[in-house]
Amino acid sequence: MEKPSKLFYQILVVDDEETVRHLLRAMLNGEGYTEVDEAASGKEAIEKLSEQEYHLALVDKNMPGMDGIEVMKEAKKL
Repeated sequence: MEKPSKLFYQILVVDDEETVRHLLRAMLNGEGYTEVDEAASGKEAIEKLSEQEYHLALVDKNMPGMDGIEVMKEAKKL
């Protein structure tokens, strides 16, 4: 079975630090992944996850408010 093009994959980067989000996005873009969204908080991540499906979510574990573990628990419910 042939792998889908990297252009196919939807990725969500979740981190409360803007620099980290931008760095991860740039790294992924550099590897050919162009469909990369960002969320600055757990709440924003859940909103984005409820609006569309992602193939991969890179989530910071330590965030104020809703931490990464809580984000993943909520994402699993969706």
